[in-house]
Amino acid sequence: MALNGNSDTSGYNSVILNTTKLPVADYIKAVMPPIGSILPWHKSLTGCPSLPDGWEECDGTQISDSDSPYDGEYLPDLNTDIETAQGGRFLRGATTSGTLQASQNALHEHTYDHLDNTDGIDSLNQRDAIDGAGWTISASSGGDEARPNNIWMVMIMRIK
Repeated sequence: MALNGNSDTSGYNSVILNTTKLPVADYIKAVMPPIGSILPWHKSLTGCPSLPDGWEECDGTQISDSDSPYDGEYLPDLNTDIETAQGGRFLRGATTSGTLQASQNALHEHTYDHLDNTDGIDSLNQRDAIDGAGWTISASSGGDEARPNNIWMVMIMRIK
């Protein structure tokens, strides 16, 4: 069994055998993420090795691996360039999996009150009712989307 793409596991095996008292294959199965797990992978980090057998990038392609229970299924597309397409999704916990949700902001409103009370009129609504001026106040800042601070990572899935 290969670890991190390396078929020589002898040094790792001796550490496992000396600390766990389990056969190596049983220990590795116990600590491996289950098939279907999706994890972030820092693919672009200098020196990052290739994905080990059994892992694929979540790029929306069809799985073609007869040893995988997902053979013929499509990987979720979680890595599409978010600058140009609908992809690059945040993962969210739920009791079921696979549902895609579009970006959404909660319904909200902004109220602006007239703060210069030199004429005794305190709000935009009062002023509009009196003189029909139809004030428009707009304020904007930010970019094209709502998002928290983040780092781009390549999402991968264990397929076998």
